[in-house]
Amino acid sequence: DIVGKDFRTVTGEEVFLQAEPYLEKALHGISSNFEIQVRYADGTVREMFSSYLPEFNGTQVIGFFSVTTDISHVKRLENERRDFESKFIAASKMSALGEMAAGIAHEINNPLAIINGKTSLLQQRIERDRYEPEKFLSDLKSINSTVERIAKTVRGLLLFARQSEQEEALPSSVKEIVETTLDLCREKLRNRGVELRLDLGADVNINCHSHQVSQILMNLLNNSNDAISEVEFPWIAVHVETSAGQVRIRVTDNGPGIPDEIAEKLMNPFFTTKEIGKGTGLGLSISKGLAESNGGSLYYDRAFIKTSFVLELPATPSEAFQPRKVG
Repeated sequence: DIVGKDFRTVTGEEVFLQAEPYLEKALHGISSNFEIQVRYADGTVREMFSSYLPEFNGTQVIGFFSVTTDISHVKRLENERRDFESKFIAASKMSALGEMAAGIAHEINNPLAIINGKTSLLQQRIERDRYEPEKFLSDLKSINSTVERIAKTVRGLLLFARQSEQEEALPSSVKEIVETTLDLCREKLRNRGVELRLDLGADVNINCHSHQVSQILMNLLNNSNDAISEVEFPWIAVHVETSAGQVRIRVTDNGPGIPDEIAEKLMNPFFTTKEIGKGTGLGLSISKGLAESNGGSLYYDRAFIKTSFVLELPATPSEAFQPRKVG
């Protein structure tokens, strides 16, 4: 049916326009591989993977070979896998928020009680006609700072719970991401007697999905918190450094360490050393995927003296943008 017909007629106008740039490359002696959508006569659309391979007579291009494979089934499986991962990422977030719920409630309820007490005192003074400007000003300043404390916790929740995988990656402050994430778990760590050691250094900026970086950090902090539950004087350290255009966020704890045979499997999906019902085995696997989707990496540093995980992300040149606060 196609013998004697030109390429445009055989493929149809819609497909030809998609394939034309690669066709030009082939006729200039350059091989190319690409994906293309083909609409069939019955209206169905199929995903195709095509390779254009130039044919030479000596040094002259005399035509090209086209090899096309229907990959619709593969693409469907890829989409199902992405949906599956997306659901598990959401489940992982909800699990982390559940673990932090008591601490978050305290971070909000305690300052609300302070505000309630201060406003009651102010009301009583007004009713008794005991207006003292200095005390009023002091109490109002206290209320303002307490409101900001609540706002920081809410901003942290909004950052962490954000679902915006389709959003464009934006320049964000590493210090802001770290501090906003820590605001969600400080109370939990404090209640368990965990010392938090911070060395955030000078502020650095990364081009990223800030909510995803926050999720990675939250998972590392929760894992550290679990690991040091039996330690007498527990601590978690967060250290940020920049070297050779890379930002390294190191989360370290003084837990019992990770044996080599377990370290080999840490990033594998569904692998966990936690008791049944206390871990899905997906936290580190999901975190690793999120790090890579932001152009970075996540790894366990075996050479470090304590249990230490490192999140590496490419730094953004400071002159290229104005830093954007997160949350």
